[in-house]
Amino acid sequence: MVRQVARKALASGARDVVVVTGYRSETIKNALAGLPLRIVFNPNHGKGMGTSLARGIASLRPDTSAVLVCLADMPFVQVSTMNRLIGRYRSARGQSLCVPTHLGRAGNPVLLPMRHFAALRRLRADSGARHLIRQAAELVEQVEVNDPGILRDIDDRKDWARTLKSAGGDQPILPDL
Repeated sequence: MVRQVARKALASGARDVVVVTGYRSETIKNALAGLPLRIVFNPNHGKGMGTSLARGIASLRPDTSAVLVCLADMPFVQVSTMNRLIGRYRSARGQSLCVPTHLGRAGNPVLLPMRHFAALRRLRADSGARHLIRQAAELVEQVEVNDPGILRDIDDRKDWARTLKSAGGDQPILPDL
């Protein structure tokens, strides 16, 4: 699943792909072997997703103007959605915080401009960027996409079983790049 998400990020218009690991770091590194990306270890991963996001932001190249935050448990997001967010950010001249929506429901990934990096580096616990997006509501641009994958994650065995069942077999069919 993590390799699928990484391959999609690499196929998008993103310039640099960074994967933050923590739990089962070696397994994830092995799954990503051979891909042209950077892997950053978060020693505080047990304290929540916010620490991983902060670690990823701290590892960015100095000339990075925005970050597209993709979640490893969301393998159904389409590359076209990632590119649409990047395009919308560029057309807004870097001012917008871009959030994809499908049928009016907000999902992931989200694109966050550099102006929020300092706040993101201070994240702790399991808050992620959600509270930051709420605080900067006037800067949020909702980008409607025809991609139900922005709402679909695989968090546990029940989600995995539903994915297998919907694929009609023993192995889920992940969308092509």
